[in-house]
Amino acid sequence: MASGLPVIATRVGGTPEAVANGKTGLLVEAADASSLAEAIVAILSHNELRKSMGKAGRERAVELFSWKQIAENLLRKYEDIFDSHN
Repeated sequence: MASGLPVIATRVGGTPEAVANGKTGLLVEAADASSLAEAIVAILSHNELRKSMGKAGRERAVELFSWKQIAENLLRKYEDIFDSHN
């Protein structure tokens, strides 16, 4: 996503939180080769979908996962911990 490309991922772990299904990429069930193949064909067959997902994915990656955002989130957590002990 950070590279501006749509992603295809499985619905395991924290992946569904990172990938907005149908907006930044496609989510498929784990171990479902047929769904994976369909998702690949769908993205490769639709230029506008591929471009819009790539753009939305890049925006989401910067918004949620940039180093600046990670640092700000960590600082807030430290401040919450500090405040709760005072």
